[in-house]
Amino acid sequence: MSDTVNCEPITNIDDFKTAIDHIKESFRIHHGENLEFFYRGEKEEYESFGASIYRKMGKDGLQQRLKSEYKIYKEVQRMFPDDFPQEDDVLNKLVRMQHYKIPTRLIDVTSHAYVALFFACEGDESQNGKVFVFGFPQNGIAFFDDYERLLTIGLDIRVDFDGLIRDAISGCLGILDFYHWKVFFDTNKSKYKDDYLKLSSDIANRLRDSEKSEPTEAIRTLHEIENLIDFTYIELCKTATENPEDNPDMQQWPSEMQKLQEVLGGFVSSFIDNKCNQFNLPNKYSNLSRLSAFLLWFTRTMICLPRLNNERIRRQQGAFIIQPPFADFNKLSSLFNPSMFRLSITIDGASKKDILDKLKEDHKITRSYLFPELESSAPDIVEKFIPNYYE
Repeated sequence: MSDTVNCEPITNIDDFKTAIDHIKESFRIHHGENLEFFYRGEKEEYESFGASIYRKMGKDGLQQRLKSEYKIYKEVQRMFPDDFPQEDDVLNKLVRMQHYKIPTRLIDVTSHAYVALFFACEGDESQNGKVFVFGFPQNGIAFFDDYERLLTIGLDIRVDFDGLIRDAISGCLGILDFYHWKVFFDTNKSKYKDDYLKLSSDIANRLRDSEKSEPTEAIRTLHEIENLIDFTYIELCKTATENPEDNPDMQQWPSEMQKLQEVLGGFVSSFIDNKCNQFNLPNKYSNLSRLSAFLLWFTRTMICLPRLNNERIRRQQGAFIIQPPFADFNKLSSLFNPSMFRLSITIDGASKKDILDKLKEDHKITRSYLFPELESSAPDIVEKFIPNYYE
């Protein structure tokens, strides 16, 4: 499904502003008034969207790339310790690495739509540009010192992300298999026993299949199975109490499902406690009662408002989206990104130069303004006295 809002590419600033206003209004109607908006400009319409560390993976795959991310993060600090003080927070280190074009799990965005438009208009005029518009509710926005630490997991501490989901699924399978055979041997034959055994077999098969799936699909399967077990228990309770005299062999099955829920709940609590201790995570994650609720944190995104500690980031009104390991921006799903809404606007390639001229004339937005360092400002100085020198 396309996330592009305009049918025809934008050719001027007025139409761009109209498109932005339309998106904001649409987001507020569908997702509530209490949203803040951020933007990202890209000079081409790339096939996928995501943080630089996840690009060009080729045959490496996600797990190998995450191992490389950890090594890059550590090696940069080892080579340049003065630039990355040990007491600095993980996020601040990532922001600095991003500044030096080191691939990270951060995505540069801005709170100023025209800054994003500028970046979309740079580059090859034969290629259309694109401006992404993000709407974030307040619970999806954090300051530099209060973001969700789970979003930067796997950097300061080495994490086997592949094993994380594999261990969760194998633990659930062990419990399901045990209770399947317990019911098979320990209870009298009845319609409900057959239904229970079929249900537990179906759930186990779905879990086994999910072991071969992508992380987001495996977590989705866990989420659906948790809902199914809860729903089945409620329905069994309802049936058992409505006409107990008509269903004498029904009475034990709500308690059988309850036992399964309790044992699964014990495993979930132990699993999350263990991972929180292993990953040095805050206690609040230990209060989660569902396995999928814990694992979903590895798929969610957040806008972080950094310290504006250099002139470049101040002028660009910069912020960052943190993309944790299992977040897939190319699957627009409320299950996996409940705190981010996204649409995009296509910018006509042939109109890029005119739009850049207008941004400079009316809004003083130029490359030398956004990048005040000498190497970026020098071409603008030359062009001021020798027009078209670099063309």
